[in-house]
Amino acid sequence: MTKDKRTLKDLNLMDKFLFDEAMEDKDNMKTLLDIVLGQDTHLKYPPQTEKEFRNSKENRQIRLDVYAIDEDDVVYDTEPQKQNTKNLPKRSRLYQGLIDSNLLPPGSIDFNALNTVIIIMIMPFDLFGYELYQYTFRMKCEEISELELEDGATRIFLNSHGKHPEFVNPELIELLEYMEKCVKVNGFIRCMNVSPSLNPAKKWRLNTCKNGKKKRLNDKKHMQKANALAKNVDALRVKQESIN
Repeated sequence: MTKDKRTLKDLNLMDKFLFDEAMEDKDNMKTLLDIVLGQDTHLKYPPQTEKEFRNSKENRQIRLDVYAIDEDDVVYDTEPQKQNTKNLPKRSRLYQGLIDSNLLPPGSIDFNALNTVIIIMIMPFDLFGYELYQYTFRMKCEEISELELEDGATRIFLNSHGKHPEFVNPELIELLEYMEKCVKVNGFIRCMNVSPSLNPAKKWRLNTCKNGKKKRLNDKKHMQKANALAKNVDALRVKQESIN
């Protein structure tokens, strides 16, 4: 078996390592959730990466890539998935069940106290074959199509290779392209190589021009900050490579 010799510059935000490093930043996670869900997210705590869940010592554990909770106690699990393992729908079901099993204290019978849970899987392939950028699943009644179960569970599968931009926010398309290619796309600044040994690099942000509400990158001061940070990260990376 050959070892994976990829360096940081070979990674993109579909790679779990780089994604986790980036989304540990509360602002980055907020930006991603705002774009995917079309909302103004206010996270209660900093996101947690590689969060472990299991409901007993004997049962299988899972590690969630990025786990976050907002001020309304909505739980978010966000997972980049670079390879099609042919089991993602059922894996998302397992994640949903284990998250739910840890939301209520022992002995609680108030099931209405269960948090709303949103699982987001981000992929560079079309899992379902309908060429959509986003597939959103909630429980519905088969006999009455407009009747939703309203159990608070949502699973979203994102496809960076979608072909129907008319069904999604243009920002979502830009975000997915940015995550896969790590190049500047309209309002997004270019990707920076994130390493746990480079503290300034962990402070980079996904900056977007969002309906005039976000700081615009054509703002001179904001652009200068983004460029300065990029140069700082590049210099640190060159220094690290020369040491190695």
